[in-house]
Amino acid sequence: MIRYLIFVFFLFNSFNAKSQKVWRLKDCIDYALKNNILIKQSKLNTEISKSDEKFSKLNLLPRINSNGRFNRNQGRSIDPFSNSFIEQVNSNMNFSYNSDIVLFNGLSKINQIKKSKNSIKINEYETENIKNNLISSIALNYLQILFNIELCTLANNQLDLSLEQELRLSNLYNEGLISYGELLNIQSQIALDEKQITDSKNQLQLSKLQLAQLLELDDFMQLNIIFDSISIPPVILIDDLENDYKIALKNQSLIKSGNLKIINSKIDYKIAKSNIYPSLSVGFSAGTIFSDNVSYLFSFWDQIRNNRNSVIYLSLNIPIFNNWINKNNIQKSKINIENTILSVQTDKNNLKQNMQIAFNDQLSAYKNYIASEKVLISNQEEYNYIIEKYELGIVNSFEFNQIKNKLINSKSDLLQAKYDFIFKIQLYKFYSNLNFSL
Repeated sequence: MIRYLIFVFFLFNSFNAKSQKVWRLKDCIDYALKNNILIKQSKLNTEISKSDEKFSKLNLLPRINSNGRFNRNQGRSIDPFSNSFIEQVNSNMNFSYNSDIVLFNGLSKINQIKKSKNSIKINEYETENIKNNLISSIALNYLQILFNIELCTLANNQLDLSLEQELRLSNLYNEGLISYGELLNIQSQIALDEKQITDSKNQLQLSKLQLAQLLELDDFMQLNIIFDSISIPPVILIDDLENDYKIALKNQSLIKSGNLKIINSKIDYKIAKSNIYPSLSVGFSAGTIFSDNVSYLFSFWDQIRNNRNSVIYLSLNIPIFNNWINKNNIQKSKINIENTILSVQTDKNNLKQNMQIAFNDQLSAYKNYIASEKVLISNQEEYNYIIEKYELGIVNSFEFNQIKNKLINSKSDLLQAKYDFIFKIQLYKFYSNLNFSL
């Protein structure tokens, strides 16, 4: 009965595993880029910029407005027909419409269109920057999951070896060939191996949770990460950091966005200066009036037709003094240009420093990987040597377990060094080609 229940349990788990979606790195990145809230918000900001750009173009068109007004006068008032004073209750209605267009205002509207176009690109680049940061974070967490999967496999393998060793020592103990202390040593080692399995499983679950949070998944148990063995990529450590930095300056969206912000700050300066220039506009106005004082002579529609009037006007506005507002705005826009230039230079400096750190990190990670590999080879040879003595009974289980634990730790260190090196070398490449692939 128990065997039957175990069989059903594993069959059920196997069915669930097959029905779950398998997440590869590309799947994680594609899902995050589609569902991430910050990316969605950034895209909405781009839509707002597009709307502003459309409005800046429409703002070149003339304005047209219509007006209507009804007046009910009591007491002394002016007759709108005779322009003489009358002292009686009267009502009148005015209807008019007007249109005007700016002919020149210091090119303020033209510059506003240029700024709006740049703002669209700025928002698009900022969206790309959010995507790039998200991709690198997902890749790091994904590699951490793969590392923890391998660590779990290593821990399970070590437990299997310890269980085999326990079975062998139990037989020897039953035959009276070894002491009870020898058997206790291996049982203690089994307990340590089981704890290591528990710890590695907990770390695996934690890394899945962290990735699920990046993907904004409600249930991190949905993350069925398929394990693909990743080999060390070809190591080409050429000291060409300066050339890679130049490429990164052209590709990094944060830098491209900053360069456009400098252009926009200069456009803001032109817009501020345009307010000190004269502005010229042309307009047209037309209207009519109805009054009930003469309704006994002329009907409503007769008055509307006969009282029509229109005017064409040319308006010139020359700024003379406005409490230094324009001068203050010009001065602030000058300062903003310098501030934006310094901000972009800071981003460039940070990029270069990050690339220098990343370049040095990949060198250090490579050296650490080679050193860890040498340690593993040395500990493996020591283990192979000691196991022969252990089989012959020359060394006890305590000494043997010490050597075995050294080997386990060196395997774990090599795994850590391997994944650390893979991430560091891919991160450095990511700065210039913006492509993170395993």
